[in-house]
Amino acid sequence: MKKNKFILLAVFHACLLTVPAVVASDPANATANSSPTDDSHMEWWRDARFGMFIHWGLYSVQGGEWKGKDYGKEQGGASAEWLMNSANIPKEEYRATTGATTAPTMPGKVRKT
Repeated sequence: MKKNKFILLAVFHACLLTVPAVVASDPANATANSSPTDDSHMEWWRDARFGMFIHWGLYSVQGGEWKGKDYGKEQGGASAEWLMNSANIPKEEYRATTGATTAPTMPGKVRKT
């Protein structure tokens, strides 16, 4: 019983010690206290607009599906990069699928200029 009281008291004190830190970190004033360096970096980011890098690999061909079985859904959204491992596909069989689809055969208008 004494051990439970001690643990409860220790947790209570730990919570009390964290409250001032939470109150002191006010996200509303975070931008007001930013340095000029931060502002110039954000200006660059706003001017640069949105960009997306799309990378292609062997896993892009199958997209998480192998021989009609969707390993992404079956394994709770496992990524396509792990398909060879998840489906226990032999290396040579997996490599043989690389010529099926490549980036140049995808839709040509990928980005706006």
